Amino acid sequence: MNRLDLYFRAFTDYRKLTKESSDSTHLRAAILGGSLEPDKIVSTQYIVSVDSDWVDALEKGLVYVAKAVKEERQFIRRNGEVVPIEKAKAVSRASVEHLARHSNYISHVPEEGSSDDLIPDKILLVEKLSDYAVYENRFLYALLLFLNDFIAVRLNQITDLANKYLAHTSIKKDVTFGKRHLVYTVDFDETSRDDPYRQADQSTQAVIDRILAEQHEVTMLLNTPLMKEVAKAPLVHAPITKTNVLKMNPNFKASLVLWDFVTSYNKKGYGVQERPSVISPFPELVGDEFAELLALTSFLTYENANGLREELLKRYQEEEKRRQKEEQQKLADRIKLLKKRLKEEGITPEEYIGLLEKRINDLEANLVEKDEEIRILNEKHEAEMEALKQSHLAEIVALKEAQAQALKDLAADYEAKLAAQKADYESQLATQKADYEQQLLAAAKAKDDLAAAKNHEIEELEKSEAQKDQTIAASEAALAQEKSDRATEKEQLIYEKRLAEAELQALQNDKGKIKRGEFTSKDRFEELERERDAFNRFFNAEWKAAKAKIREETYAKAKEERTKRKSK
Repeated sequence: MNRLDLYFRAFTDYRKLTKESSDSTHLRAAILGGSLEPDKIVSTQYIVSVDSDWVDALEKGLVYVAKAVKEERQFIRRNGEVVPIEKAKAVSRASVEHLARHSNYISHVPEEGSSDDLIPDKILLVEKLSDYAVYENRFLYALLLFLNDFIAVRLNQITDLANKYLAHTSIKKDVTFGKRHLVYTVDFDETSRDDPYRQADQSTQAVIDRILAEQHEVTMLLNTPLMKEVAKAPLVHAPITKTNVLKMNPNFKASLVLWDFVTSYNKKGYGVQERPSVISPFPELVGDEFAELLALTSFLTYENANGLREELLKRYQEEEKRRQKEEQQKLADRIKLLKKRLKEEGITPEEYIGLLEKRINDLEANLVEKDEEIRILNEKHEAEMEALKQSHLAEIVALKEAQAQALKDLAADYEAKLAAQKADYESQLATQKADYEQQLLAAAKAKDDLAAAKNHEIEELEKSEAQKDQTIAASEAALAQEKSDRATEKEQLIYEKRLAEAELQALQNDKGKIKRGEFTSKDRFEELERERDAFNRFFNAEWKAAKAKIREETYAKAKEERTKRKSK
């Protein structure tokens, strides 16, 4: 039982108990209605699109790399050592040639006409050794190491994104249930990789399977005896020396092309698109399940805050004992009922057990027969699947051959059409270029004429704008003067009105027609103050004029008296 099945079974059993309680049901209903904002589950799936250029290049190039590895190129190395004649086991042509050049190794020369053998003291022993650490094999080993890292880095990133699980849950509740008040906030985030339920889509998985096959091929080639032997030699580094084998041998030449491709490939090799999925608000069932989470949190908090674990455990154990006794009693009642039935039917317990064993044996025999039928069906199914597989492989080979031929025909047709389209395009391009040059000249002339007309129009507009600005300025000045005159006139009229009202009220006061307390309200008293101010200004102006007139009359009278005194 995996983790999901375990928690689902435990949660289902838990829900069976809470569903039987009306108090729990009402609490969950109150929680569902107490949302401060919509509950939300947001999950993100990454849709990975793999670039086919590098996958195709590796798939094509690895065929030639495998062929190059199978060639097992080697260098025959000869090691020669002069050893005593007693140690020489075999003599080669090189040993005889060496002895001919070094006659000092000969100690016994047979006499002329004698049948004795020529016996040297020492002789050259030549050993042929096969050296597989040639430059081309070391190049293949370096290429396979680079391909292994090249594939692993991109495959890990692609599978990590394609199988990544990312989710966020947000819940906010404010619930009043009887005398209880619950405020509950959840912000939950979870991220996991290589999730079994977040598999890549079908198209991406097909490409991933191809990459896995390429990675497996590279691993197999690295584990060949040749590559294990070459691994002991110094590693080849860039730049690669293009030997005759690398330039002329088709397999090594294609391997060098693959090396140039992967070492110059600087892209990620895939694209990623985020696809968010939102559940908000919760469906009724989901909301009810999450309400169980709030109720369980409330219980755990209350239990630990009040130290109720021991008491609740004791009550739980008592309830379990009561249930066990109840089950035992039910079992005893069933046994009594069974004994009663056996007694009524006249069958002893041993006979009843024998009947049960016979029935079990019959069922087991049937089970064995069914197992054999299942085995036969499985073998038949495997045979059919193997036949289908072979047929499918044959179809794939035929389809590949047909596809290759179709591609060749299509490429030939495409090249012919491309050549014709290219010639047609060049002709149209020349014609369009000539027309474009004529249109360009006409557009340049039209542009110059339009520019001249626009400049003239701009000059006229500038003159008109200047005249309008002068007119507007004069109008604004006249309007300002008129507003000033009207304001002055308005102030004069208000002043005269208040002065007249002050004179009227003074006369009314002299005649006793104004009652005391008539001007005690705020508005009337403020108006009375304004009238007093107006009268004071009038009084001051009249007093100033009266003083001037008195001064003038006094000066005139004094002048007249001086004139009279002089005449006497």
